[in-house]
Amino acid sequence: MKILNLLKPWVLAFYLKQLLLLKKNKGKLSIKGYRLSLEHTAQITIEGESKICFGQKTYLRKGTDVEAHNGAIVNIGDNFFMNKNSSIIARYGIEIGDNCMIGENTTIIDHNHVFKDPDLPFKDQGYQGAKITIGDNVWIAGQVFIGQGVSIGDNVVIGANTIVTKDIPSNSIVYNKSTLVIKEIK
Repeated sequence: MKILNLLKPWVLAFYLKQLLLLKKNKGKLSIKGYRLSLEHTAQITIEGESKICFGQKTYLRKGTDVEAHNGAIVNIGDNFFMNKNSSIIARYGIEIGDNCMIGENTTIIDHNHVFKDPDLPFKDQGYQGAKITIGDNVWIAGQVFIGQGVSIGDNVVIGANTIVTKDIPSNSIVYNKSTLVIKEIK
């Protein structure tokens, strides 16, 4: 019976899409267990020597964007969900644990433009940044921004519209009012 299920057109298309994606990004992309679901306009960009590794059961909704540039490695654990119009962009490295969810319109970016010389266009001054690490069982709600060098522990909930620019300990609920609020989960 399992063999017959594999012969269904939608199942064949699901695996064929992954094989083509792997072939296109040979040596730069890995998908654990061939369980990557991409909606129509989800994009994966891997530049130069960069790499992206997806765990089992990864689901990227429409309009999502996962990018690795400048030799960065993006490593995403098992059971990962990324909602519409969200982005993960790495130049220094981003690590996301198992059982994580990202809400709509969220941005995780490990770098920023250098802007020290007012006589030189910002786009020509390069980047500065640091690796981002997100633990296991983290729920990042909609319209969140997570910036360079941040480390987020396990079992964390980040509320909608929060700007995260400093480390968050495990077992926390985090949200913004006018300043970042961190509370222990009880």
